[in-house]
Amino acid sequence: MVEHDYIHDSVITGELLLFRTLWNDSDDNMFIVSLDNNGDFISESSNKSLEKTFGLRENQLDGQKLKDLLDEETFTTITNRYKECLQRNRPISYDESAILDGIHERFWSTTILPVIDKKSNICKIFGISREFTKIITIQNELNLLNATLEKKVQERTKDLKIALHEMKELSITDKLTGLYNRLKLDEVLSSKIKLFERYDEAFGLIIIDIDLFKSVNDTYGHIVGDKVLLEFSTLLKNSVRETDVLGRWGGEEFLVICPKSNLQGTKVLSESLRIKIASYEFSDIGKLTASFGVTEFKNDDTLQSIINRSDIALYQAKNSGRNCVESIA
Repeated sequence: MVEHDYIHDSVITGELLLFRTLWNDSDDNMFIVSLDNNGDFISESSNKSLEKTFGLRENQLDGQKLKDLLDEETFTTITNRYKECLQRNRPISYDESAILDGIHERFWSTTILPVIDKKSNICKIFGISREFTKIITIQNELNLLNATLEKKVQERTKDLKIALHEMKELSITDKLTGLYNRLKLDEVLSSKIKLFERYDEAFGLIIIDIDLFKSVNDTYGHIVGDKVLLEFSTLLKNSVRETDVLGRWGGEEFLVICPKSNLQGTKVLSESLRIKIASYEFSDIGKLTASFGVTEFKNDDTLQSIINRSDIALYQAKNSGRNCVESIA
């Protein structure tokens, strides 16, 4: 019996030594709070780490009532946790924070344990808090970096989309006139043919050729010639209908695709364009005219066949003395 008591006492002594070492040397905040007979929570003891954290003198809080140390809101929050811990008689863990320097918020993960001995009328709370402010700081920095990175990615993606759009526009745009180029016109024609095949949706086609344009270049030079092409393009762009598709077919030739338009409607538009061109005063050179080849898409047509037919009509307009509209059904 004596040997058993000795072993028991040795174990208790070892545990107390371990606890005392942790209490004195641990970087975690530790505290003991007791509940007196009047129902007040008393700060019984705080370790050095807690005193250092809160800038306290040694044993400064010992014997102080919590209600005298804390503001009402903090006191209510803390004591409610203590009461719950004692009532349930089991540990409770929670996170808490405080601003100690008036600027920076600090964070702790706290566990409180009940120490209840009804025989000795002991009712206490032992608490240990481990600070994780650095982790929160790192998380916030990572979140900020991620947000910044995401913003940069979004901005870069936007820039790339704009650049891609600009590249696409360049790939389908005539550099001099800004009108659609032959690549885009072929694409639109193929689309209109599919609409015709599926929905029998008619469309007309006009090829326009500036009359005697070679003499403009020969007489005034290519710079003036380019200026004329640009003015000619602007005149056409301002004169065709909103639904029409206009582009530079090549050299001094231009193409107009007229959706939902039959041969007669396309001829009317062509004649209107011819008159506007003939009456326009071009910079440096004055008057010039254009010839028009007109047709409409019909059953069994292909992209090549409708273009060939427009070319033949244009050839007829040239042979008829230029500055006129010729059509082939």
